[in-house]
Amino acid sequence: INIQRPIEKRLSVKALDSVLTQEFASKGINSEFQFGILKVRQDSLTLLKKGTAVAELNKSNYRTLLFPGEVFTGINELRVYFPNKNSLILSSLVGMLALSIGFIALIVGVFLKTVQLFIRQKKITDVKNDLINNITHEFKTPISTISLACEALNEPALSAEKQSVARYSKIIREENERLQLMVDTLLNTASLERDEIKIERKEIDLEVIINTTISKFDEAIRQREGSVVVETQSPNSTILGDKFHLTNAISNLVDNALKFNEQKPEVKLTLSSEPESAVLAISDNGIGIPKESFDKIFETFYRVQSGNVQNVRGNGIGLSYAKKIIELHGGTISVESQINKGTTFKITLPQQ
Repeated sequence: INIQRPIEKRLSVKALDSVLTQEFASKGINSEFQFGILKVRQDSLTLLKKGTAVAELNKSNYRTLLFPGEVFTGINELRVYFPNKNSLILSSLVGMLALSIGFIALIVGVFLKTVQLFIRQKKITDVKNDLINNITHEFKTPISTISLACEALNEPALSAEKQSVARYSKIIREENERLQLMVDTLLNTASLERDEIKIERKEIDLEVIINTTISKFDEAIRQREGSVVVETQSPNSTILGDKFHLTNAISNLVDNALKFNEQKPEVKLTLSSEPESAVLAISDNGIGIPKESFDKIFETFYRVQSGNVQNVRGNGIGLSYAKKIIELHGGTISVESQINKGTTFKITLPQQ
């Protein structure tokens, strides 16, 4: 008798809703759903959940027969529709999608980092090779000069002339000092990079250091038919500083003034004073420095293109070394320059 009762008498919307909610929850589905029962023979819907979209329910593929073993009652089909099905699917994929995106981002990041390290390593290799080539070239000139001077001293006719012996001995001494300057600059630059340089402050006279420095370049100035002028505008040029490192720093600046010059070099060193500071300006009539390079010339290994100056290969460490030494003394260094007109480096050092 019970099996002949209509479906509306056997089930209720509330009971169906409760059963379906529990079943979906057990499967991890917590999305909103709508349902209804289709009486297949009558082609009509019954037991519709409130708010169900009938048109969408009819198109839904989520359906199943109720009581399929009953042959005497009409065929009843339960249909379920999920209004937020797309959102449900997307939300279920969010975790996997996020993981995939994160994994892809990680791969891309590792790849970019690898490329970056590769480029950096290549630059370091290029700089190293360039530095070796340039230093070899810089060493070659004084070594060749010393070799020629030694050969000249071995000539019997010249060795008998005291004036010639003195001149060639001076050449050897100056070129040897030039080599020593380059070696000291290289070694001290490496120490500066590792913060191993210690400044030994003693009372020194900048004017004495300047005169001592330019005397090392007498032969180079004579060969270039150039001139070096020292002008002292300050009655007091005494500072507390490291004589060795300041001498090397100033020597590098004078060396650059002579080296990067297409004409007879004219170098001027002006010593003046500011409140509680000694100021040294080193000016030349050289090829100049492009304005866009002003912020880069003090970087280690940076080299400005030398234009048409032949056989000039800076090693890219002289200005870097000079700046670091001056800053270790609590001073500053700045540059002013015009292409083909010359360059002026201004050094300010505290006197207290």
